Amino acid sequence: MADHRVIFRGSRADVAQHIDRLRDILTGQTADEGQIREGFLLRIGMAALSKVKQWYEIKADGGTDPAGESWPDLTPEYKAYGRRTTEDEVKALGLPTNVMDQGRKVKRKPGTNIDRLPTLDEGQRERWWKIYHDTLGWRIAKGDTVKAAKGVAAGRAWNVLKEQGAKTLLGTLGQRKLKILRDTGRLLNSLSPGIDDDEDLATMDVFQRESVDEQEFAVGQNSVIVGTNVKYAAFHHDGKRRLWPEPSKWPQAAWDDIAGAASRGVARAFALVMQRGGFSE
Repeated sequence: MADHRVIFRGSRADVAQHIDRLRDILTGQTADEGQIREGFLLRIGMAALSKVKQWYEIKADGGTDPAGESWPDLTPEYKAYGRRTTEDEVKALGLPTNVMDQGRKVKRKPGTNIDRLPTLDEGQRERWWKIYHDTLGWRIAKGDTVKAAKGVAAGRAWNVLKEQGAKTLLGTLGQRKLKILRDTGRLLNSLSPGIDDDEDLATMDVFQRESVDEQEFAVGQNSVIVGTNVKYAAFHHDGKRRLWPEPSKWPQAAWDDIAGAASRGVARAFALVMQRGGFSE
């Protein structure tokens, strides 16, 4: 860890004067020309974000965070039709590679046809379409609307093919074990403190912290606000998957860690006050 030492030559009154000055700076009662208060609050904010990120990763893996919160798993329908799929994953499941073209997140060129039967081989496709058309004509002849008849026909075709061993997207991709709220990495990255680990937090120059895309990080007069500006974050946070627990639910160990970061910030701030008061660091 960094060793901040101040070589001091002076009276107790001098020390008391600098302590009073530090107090006034940190509480906003005097000008913070050297950004001492800002650095102190930045350190606290990064400590809080570090906890948020760690707990997010725990819940994304299906675990329970130290505050006792967890996230419900993704629905099979979303896993099958809404989540992107890699080529290696598709091959491991024994599916044709055109399965990767399914899902609402895939951008297609205008006019591109969507394969509605990506899990079926050529023979299965022929049987599916025969059952579909036979049932469709029969249901329309019975008086069903075209829309209703199509639904019944498709359902019957799939039921017959599944009984014969055909695979479906829902039955294969829908059963995958996936990380929750971790697909593109956009949301989690926006909650990163911009450091690698707690050791960096203890030793780094907070003003060297890298900015993070779509992150809310604002230092006020006597406060620091941290969060995310990702547009869909509120949907999850206000819904079934809170991105971080209510502060009142944070365990004492977390507050102790944040207090430790604050203590290191005070020590660093005091060293800066002493240095700028004519002492050497």
